[in-house]
Amino acid sequence: MAHRPSGSRTAVAVACAVVWLGATAPGAEDWPQWRGVDRDAVWHETGLVERFADDGLIVKWRTPVRGGFAGPAVAGGRVFVLDYQETPGSRTMDGHERLLALDEQTGAVLWTREWPAAYRNIHFKFASGPRATPTVDGDRVYILGAAGMLSCFDTATGDLIWRIDTAADYGVTVPVFGVSQSPLVEGEHLIVLLGGEPDAKVVAFDKATGAEAWRALESDSEPGYSSPIVITAGGVRQLIVWHASALTSLDPATGEVYWNHPYEVGGGGADATSR
Repeated sequence: MAHRPSGSRTAVAVACAVVWLGATAPGAEDWPQWRGVDRDAVWHETGLVERFADDGLIVKWRTPVRGGFAGPAVAGGRVFVLDYQETPGSRTMDGHERLLALDEQTGAVLWTREWPAAYRNIHFKFASGPRATPTVDGDRVYILGAAGMLSCFDTATGDLIWRIDTAADYGVTVPVFGVSQSPLVEGEHLIVLLGGEPDAKVVAFDKATGAEAWRALESDSEPGYSSPIVITAGGVRQLIVWHASALTSLDPATGEVYWNHPYEVGGGGADATSR
C-alpha cells in the first residue's frame, strides 16, 4: 500500500501481483493472515526464487485501490485488501473504510463492502487507511478497522455475518496511530486487543456469532499496536500479548493469566509482533 501524497487527503494506491514466470505454481500455500499461516513469517513452499531476473519481475495484474497500510491476505483463490477514502471536503477526517475481495489470478474485483469510519482521533499525518491485515478462517474473513470497527464477512459473497463497533460498545479510545492489531483466530474464538472498559484490554469473541466469550486484563495502559500470537511452550497452549505495560501470557480458551512480565513502553508504543 502506498502512503498518500504529501499535502493531499486523497490516497490512491495500486495493488500489484508480481511473479517471475515459472517460480510460482498454482495451489501455492495461502497467506491468510498477518505474517502467514502461523504468524511466524515463515513461507513453507519449495522452489523459491533466490535471485530476481536482471529485468525484474513481470507484473501479472494491477488493480487500483485507495489508501491504507494493511497488508493483503491471500486464501482460497482470493486476495483481501482493506482501504479508506476520506469524504471530500471533510474537516474531521470522516470517510469510509472498504474491504475488497480480488481474484488471485486476475486481480478482478469479486466484491467490495464499505462502512463509515471516523479518523478524527488519528494523527492527521497517518489518517489515510486501515492498518490491520485481514484474517481469513475457512469461509469467513475478519477485519479490524483503524477506527475500531470489527467485522466478519463471508469470503465468497461478501455478506456481513456480524459486526461490533468497539469504540461504541467497549468504550475503546482510538489510539493516535489508529487501531493496528490484526485479529487472531484460535479454535472457536476471535481474539483482539481492545483496551476498552476497565477489564477489557483483551477480548475473545465467538468467531461464528460475535458474542463475547471472555475478557482479560485491566485497561491500565494503552493496548499498543502489536498483534497477538499463540504458541505452545512447556506443553501448554499460550496466547501471547505485548501491550504498553507488559508482555503477558494467557490461556486462549479462558483468558486466565499464566504469567506477566512488566515491560513498559511510552506512548503506547508496543509495536512489534512477539515471537
